[in-house]
Amino acid sequence: MNSKWKLIFYSIILAAITQVVLLQPAAMLQTSNYESYINSRLKFKLEYPSDWKIFELDPSALSNLKGFVSFEPLKSEQEFQADIVEETPVISIIAEQLKFKNITINEFARLQSDNIRYLLSDFDFKLENKTAITIGNNTAVKIVYTFVDPYSHGDLKIRNGMEIWTIRADTVYTISYLGEKDQYFKHLSAVQKIIDSFQIIDQTDRQAKSRMIPPILI
Repeated sequence: MNSKWKLIFYSIILAAITQVVLLQPAAMLQTSNYESYINSRLKFKLEYPSDWKIFELDPSALSNLKGFVSFEPLKSEQEFQADIVEETPVISIIAEQLKFKNITINEFARLQSDNIRYLLSDFDFKLENKTAITIGNNTAVKIVYTFVDPYSHGDLKIRNGMEIWTIRADTVYTISYLGEKDQYFKHLSAVQKIIDSFQIIDQTDRQAKSRMIPPILI
């Protein structure tokens, strides 16, 4: 695959992750309290900053994708008043039907890591680290990486990314965090709290307060 087609493919992925920035109006940061979010259909729950925006997507029935939820921090008061145009990072939780039978999380993570490495190979991709972790009592694999923003011209912008994969039954969950370097680290502590609170649930688990927002169809 040449650079042109890699860029097109990457653009589709980036648009899917960051489209919440374009679809919702700018808002001003208010508080930093955390509240519970539960998604009974995708069977997970977590805690997120109550002043962050939520975007939900229900996929086509023909897709392996079961669902997509993203959380985006709002502008600070200073950024809002100054009308600063700056991309905010987004953390996304993606649930997909597992296509491979009897695959281990380590094998799946290796395949996904190789795919990302190949996809971003023309953009100075660097794998910072790869570690085995536990989220919500589930074994998971996390990678952290950097690459050069393919849309930057002259002044090269560095993007930071984090991917976490875990498997439960026939579903693989991907937690993805992507952003421009400064914004990535600015919100990293809040994102880590979201990740630490992530749990896969059963349909009978109704203890978390539900906040479901009608999906925005694209």
